Amino acid sequence: MSFDWKKVAIYTQLAYTFPAAVFVPSFIGWFLDGRLGTAPWLLFIGFVVGLAAGFAVVFRTLREEGKGGDG
Repeated sequence: MSFDWKKVAIYTQLAYTFPAAVFVPSFIGWFLDGRLGTAPWLLFIGFVVGLAAGFAVVFRTLREEGKGGDG
């Protein structure tokens, strides 16, 4: 039985991609809230958009991994 490094790489990528997908739009929303005085609305919108994008990336990656048939 061999160790599947490809799966390790895919899951490690998800461990970094999901938080980044949430953090980046949240940070942009927070920054714009400070500039425009709309706190906390743009932060909340950025968080929700980032959360949706993060889950979309996770589900798409896992679906493609399942279709691969390597395992």
